Parts: sequence; structure tokens; C-alpha cells
Amino acid sequence: MRVAHCNDAACTSVTATTVDPTSAVGDYASLAIGSDGLAIISHFDDNGDDLRVTHCSNVACTSAVTTVVDTAGSVGYFSSIAIGVDNLAIVSHFDAATFDLRVTHCTNTACTSATSATVDSTGNVGSHASIAIGTDGLAIIAHLDAGPGLRISHCDSVLCGTATSIV
Repeated sequence: MRVAHCNDAACTSVTATTVDPTSAVGDYASLAIGSDGLAIISHFDDNGDDLRVTHCSNVACTSAVTTVVDTAGSVGYFSSIAIGVDNLAIVSHFDAATFDLRVTHCTNTACTSATSATVDSTGNVGSHASIAIGTDGLAIIAHLDAGPGLRISHCDSVLCGTATSIV
């Protein structure tokens, strides 16, 4: 997976760096700026059907640390990342084996460890997810429900081990 960092405000010059040299990684990438001011990227590992998170080690992201953070099933599709009120990354993603919405919450700024949970398993749900932090400090996720269409899941806590979902 490659990252491009603009060298000036007009982005007429970039520094492009391979931050995860593993082949077949980087699909469904989503980027946020972490509480440390550095980029953190969620993405899919097509080799192992896993969710990976890459945390840049500097502003230009010329070096980074990548961690596999969820390996349960065929996870990591359609990832979306946000920074929670606890200053840690939280990632929504799809489990293609079970057709469920999963959430992974990092336990440190670099996301070298995390906890993951299925938060919606009602039918074929969770693909094409987008996550944001609501005014209540909890994550809210818009995602596809293959039946009626748009579905919203609202996390029940900052860690998002469970969520309330509505169509």
C-alpha cells in the first residue's frame, strides 16, 4: 500500500511511499488523522481476508507500522475509520463470510492492539459502511442493509462492543 503526502499547499509536489509492502493489501482504505497528529489508515488484506491498520510514524508517512487487527472470518471489507472521544481509532468494516457489520476499536494510538466485535448481524448488513463520531461521543455507522437499503447503527458505548441498529 502506498501513501502520498503533499509537499506544499497546492500539492504540486508529493512524496509517495510504500508503507505496507505486503502484496494484495490496501483495498477499501480509509484515512484519519490520529490524536498524535499522524495519519492512521484502515485497509483490507486480500491475502488473509483480514483488517489491517497502518499508523504513520511521521507527518510525511515515510515510515509506518502495520498491524493486523481483526482476523475473525473474512473481515475488513469496506472499512471506515474515525477518531473517538477517547482519542483512539475506531473502524467499521464488513465480514463477507457472515454478512455482518463489525467494529474494531484500537486500544492505543498506533493501533498495535485492538478489540473487535460484531455489532449488527440482522440479515445481510454492514457493507459500504461509513463511520463518524456523534455529538454524544459515540460512533454512528451508516451501512447497507441488502433488504430495505440504508441502515444506521449507533454504538452503545465508546468501545462499541454492541450497537443499536435501525432501518
